[in-house]
Amino acid sequence: LGFSAEDARNLGVGAMLHDVGKVDIQDNVLNKSPEEYNNAELALYRMHVDYGVEIARKLGLSADVIRIIGQHHEFCDGSGYPRGTSEAVLSPGARLVSMVNFYDRLCNPVDISRAMTPHAALSFMFAKRSTKFEKAALQLLIRNLGVYPPGSFVQLSNEAIAVVISVNLKKPLRPWVRVYDEHVPKEEALMMDLDVAPEINISKGIPPGQLPPKVVAYLNPRKHVTYFFDAEQGMAHH
Repeated sequence: LGFSAEDARNLGVGAMLHDVGKVDIQDNVLNKSPEEYNNAELALYRMHVDYGVEIARKLGLSADVIRIIGQHHEFCDGSGYPRGTSEAVLSPGARLVSMVNFYDRLCNPVDISRAMTPHAALSFMFAKRSTKFEKAALQLLIRNLGVYPPGSFVQLSNEAIAVVISVNLKKPLRPWVRVYDEHVPKEEALMMDLDVAPEINISKGIPPGQLPPKVVAYLNPRKHVTYFFDAEQGMAHH
């Protein structure tokens, strides 16, 4: 997207701190599914944006970082909050963080039974909510995350359950996976590169709500997945 090094750094800081205002919101609200909020709880929850901006100012963070924190629930079509800001006014960094935050909330809601697979979430964003996002950024997100984005729970052809931890952009059906095995401590779970295991394929993606809680806890992508994209190699590494 042509970000300068400084813009990319501000994007990273803003992304890491986008929800910092939640430290001032009670746990009983944060731990409740947004679909169950009453009007007062919804209003309180939405205050985390302004609380975050105030914290960022006290920390002396840059204006670009503060804009990301203040706009991370705004959408390009003006349907977001707290200001209903449109694309022309949104900072480039905020457009990205808002989009990725929306994607993350689809995949990792408070109520896991409502969780979409990463593939389904991307499809939903493209088909049903595309006006909310910067077109070029959404296309890049879909192309780089691939068929089975990191965090996807999958069943392998040998019946094992696994989570995708890294994308192979040249062979999108053959990512790195972390395999569930109840007899192996999760800290020592098998990591498998399907690109060098031609005898094993991904059979299907699985919504996390359909898996036993112990399997989700073992494979929890939020606790284990860190990845970045190497533009020269066309790979996403864990």
